[in-house]
Amino acid sequence: MASARQKASSTRDADPPRQRKKRDLLYDRCITEKPVGEHFTLRELESFKIIEDAEELRQACQELMAYHLFILLKNSAYRTRKKEDAVKLINLSQENLMLYTRIESAHTNGIWRRALVDQTRLHENVVTKGIKELISKSLVKEIKSAKHPAKRVYMLAHLKPSVENTGGNFFNDGEMDVGLVDTLGDWIVDLIKSRSWVEEGGPPIPKKDLKRKRGDRTSTAVTEDASYINGRLQKIPRGRHGRPLVPQPPNYDGYLDAGPILQLVKDSGILKNSIELSRADIQQLLDQLEFDGAIERMGTRSRAPTYRSVRRTWERIPDDNPDGVSSSGTATNYFGPGNALTQTPCGVCPVFKSCKPGGIVSPETCVYMEEWLNF
Repeated sequence: MASARQKASSTRDADPPRQRKKRDLLYDRCITEKPVGEHFTLRELESFKIIEDAEELRQACQELMAYHLFILLKNSAYRTRKKEDAVKLINLSQENLMLYTRIESAHTNGIWRRALVDQTRLHENVVTKGIKELISKSLVKEIKSAKHPAKRVYMLAHLKPSVENTGGNFFNDGEMDVGLVDTLGDWIVDLIKSRSWVEEGGPPIPKKDLKRKRGDRTSTAVTEDASYINGRLQKIPRGRHGRPLVPQPPNYDGYLDAGPILQLVKDSGILKNSIELSRADIQQLLDQLEFDGAIERMGTRSRAPTYRSVRRTWERIPDDNPDGVSSSGTATNYFGPGNALTQTPCGVCPVFKSCKPGGIVSPETCVYMEEWLNF
């Protein structure tokens, strides 16, 4: 009994020249109208006016499927396939053709070996041998998935893996490029920080005092740089001229979103030429920085969130000195962890949950709030 491939070959040879020309014209028109891999409904194929008879059109589609140039979809539509790939498929065994079809249906998400065994019901050895042959013919490739690094995922050789598999531009062969993420993250935080804060009014601190303050936190200059709030030493962030840094006013509209940040990153030259980031990549990094507490959302512009930095007002303290005070009672060069919101007494108040107007603990009777306002 002749195989299906032999039947297809004999059918092709027996085709009258005019019929074959119409079929070829139909395929050529399809790849002219849309890129290879797109689908066409019967109504679209009829609109080409190449084959007007409905039955003749269906027959032509069946023949294109036999030559692997058309793929039948569930909704009675047809997807085109490259001629180069179709030629390679003609000589495949039935098992390998089944594997190829399953991998093709997975598109850019790919499919892993166990799923191929389950869906085709072929023996694992047959699947393993078939995949090797498909890879050797450059029809299929194996990729390393960032989502499932322990699984072998397969997809068509000419397709680009989905972001779900690659993890985005911050991943390389399924592994996160930690150096790129950290470097770019720090650069973006510094950029946002430069747009988020301004120095309070007043003359700059003299350079000699500023140098002294930065070089020796235990000196008298520390009193200009820190204050005791709720019994703990808190740092006052200052700008390049030595004046305290304060947030931008409520009506400030200069906070950045992912779009301008992406453009500034490209203009800065911080990235290698081979790395091409998208707005989605920057937004992904901004979401992570927000989760880490380095930045916070300040509103939206054209439906895109804008950000400002969360400036640290307390620095890390060692475990053996939790109060940041020496044995003699003088301030040390350590400050507790916190951010700009903890500049207010409420941010570090131990009885905040019990505080309410008219209560035993209340804003009206808060001594810490009075000290803070006076400061």
